[in-house]
Amino acid sequence: MKKRFLMAAIMFLGITLLAGCGGQAAETPGSAAQDAAKQIKLRLVTEYSLSDKRGEIVQAFADQVEQETNGGIKIEIYPDGQLFKSDAHYEAVSAGSVEMAVTHFGKGWPQIIPEITIMGAGVFEDSTHAFKALNGPLGDKLSKLLEEKANTKLLAWTGAGNVDAMGCRSMQITKPEDLKGLRLRVPNASQSALVEALGGAPTLINPSEAYLALQRGTIDGVFSTTPSGVVHSKLYEVAGYWTRISISLGLEHGFVINQEAWEKIPEDMQQVIAQAAQDKGKALVMDLEAVADQEWAAVAEAGAQVYVVPQDEVAKWRELLAPARTAILEEVLDKDTAAELLELAAMSK
Repeated sequence: MKKRFLMAAIMFLGITLLAGCGGQAAETPGSAAQDAAKQIKLRLVTEYSLSDKRGEIVQAFADQVEQETNGGIKIEIYPDGQLFKSDAHYEAVSAGSVEMAVTHFGKGWPQIIPEITIMGAGVFEDSTHAFKALNGPLGDKLSKLLEEKANTKLLAWTGAGNVDAMGCRSMQITKPEDLKGLRLRVPNASQSALVEALGGAPTLINPSEAYLALQRGTIDGVFSTTPSGVVHSKLYEVAGYWTRISISLGLEHGFVINQEAWEKIPEDMQQVIAQAAQDKGKALVMDLEAVADQEWAAVAEAGAQVYVVPQDEVAKWRELLAPARTAILEEVLDKDTAAELLELAAMSK
């Protein structure tokens, strides 16, 4: 009897231990369920479409972060102005309504940080100058203001590539005087001031609405956009005359993240995100510049007339716009601050 009881006890204990081991295996750290629970999800908004080159690079950024964090961070992209339009990014990121954005700093952000207006004032001569300035003292100042006033961490500066396309429905623009009286689409107030300085009539219109506005004759043309934008949106169908001139560099974009969301991310993962943003931020500019000639060729092949402004004449355009650039800053800042920003930008030439 005692032997039977002892054997039963041993069997019961063995079954209990096996069950316990099985239960432990199901809850072993690193299991799929626990890994999914630990994964940090970040929502990123952008005005770019994932079907064009710019959107592809933003997607590559998200993929790089997920791969290099071994799935620890998942970035969900909302393209084409989904969730929040570009002019609402500043509010959404600042408040934490969305964690990240590839944003256009000329839209909305100057309402919080007037100093950021300098990015759209046409002070940079080319992307080399812009990157040097924004990765130097000027960029440091703007980054600090983003943290202090907008609860936003700057990860990397970037742009839309070559912003050297000026289009018109009815005539070829070859000189500054040709802009007089033309209703031209612009993205922000800084661009408006530049158009006004040349005698044009600026009209604030989102990129997605430019095609219809040109088709209906609501506007006469586009002051500055990228050849990529012309091709992707097929603007050559509704504006048959295009001028290639670089007087309004578009390096006024950036990868940003809500400051509080950033502080919750482990330091090693922060480094991955920051490096990926730097890599793709620069690629976004350089890759688009590299294919600019091909895109301009595509515009011409589509039947549009293309005029390239000679480089010595570009300098004359820039001279005409110099007073407007100063006026743009002094309208939102005191003279000393405006002068300081212009000096910081000039130091990096």
